[in-house]
Order: sequence, then C-alpha cells, then structure tokens
Amino acid sequence: MRYEHAILDLATAAPDALGAVAALADACGGRYTTAVRLRGALAERTWSPRRDFLGGVLDDVATGACSVLERGYLTEVVRPHGLPEGVLQTAVTRGTRRMYRDVLIEEQRLLVELDGRLFHSSRRAREVDLDRDLSNAVERGELTVRLGYDQVFSRPC
Repeated sequence: MRYEHAILDLATAAPDALGAVAALADACGGRYTTAVRLRGALAERTWSPRRDFLGGVLDDVATGACSVLERGYLTEVVRPHGLPEGVLQTAVTRGTRRMYRDVLIEEQRLLVELDGRLFHSSRRAREVDLDRDLSNAVERGELTVRLGYDQVFSRPC
C-alpha cells in the first residue's frame, strides 16, 4: 500500500472531522507527502467516504493550512465571517533563520499567528513569540494578532 493511501485510510477512519484533518495536515506538514499526491490518491479511489470533505481539506492544506488549528481558522473564523483569507505560510528570513508566518493579510499589514499547544506552551516560547511580534511592528509596521484553540473553536465570533 502506498503511503498516500494509508494516510487517506487514516483520515477516513478518524472518529471525527478534526482527526481526519490532523491525519492529512500532519502528513503534509511533516513533508512525508504533499496535498497534490494525496489528491491524486483520492482520485484513484472510485468511492471513498468523506470524499468531498477530504478533498476540501486537501485544498486548504495545499494553500498552507498545515494544522488542525490553521484549517479551523479558515473554516470557523475567516470564511463564515467574510474576512480576507490572506496568504498562508509566508517565509521571512531573520539573520540566518528562515521562519514562516501563519497568515499575512497584506492590505491591513496584519499577521495572524495561530498558536497551537505543542510549540507555544513554554515561557521561553512565549517570549520568543513576543519578541518576534515587537520586531514585526517596529521593523515592518505589521500588527500581530495571536489566536489559540479557544478563539478559533470555542469563540470564533
């Protein structure tokens, strides 16, 4: 069995929509495969439960929604409220480090950073994020808004 088909099986068998999103986003975010290859594997299947849903998730992953939280931001906050989607995963180089910003809404000079629990729970990580926000404001004139799971899934309005 090809890797892409195994991932589609995991997404199809997930107990809920968030589990399906996680299976697809994690596979692509970990650079084990791409949304395009997963889309191709999905197209090879003559029938698949959740086909339209999985295809929509893969469309979002292809544009840069690399996690459950990032896709939730699109589906629970941006689209229902008619907000601009912005550009997902824009790269910026600071010194020798290449970093990716979750969402850049260029017209408003606004960054939306989606802070999941995995990489943003320590005091040190929070300080690094705050330093980056300050630098974005001073050097680039960009305002940063940070959202977590509660703002996206519990209180999207």
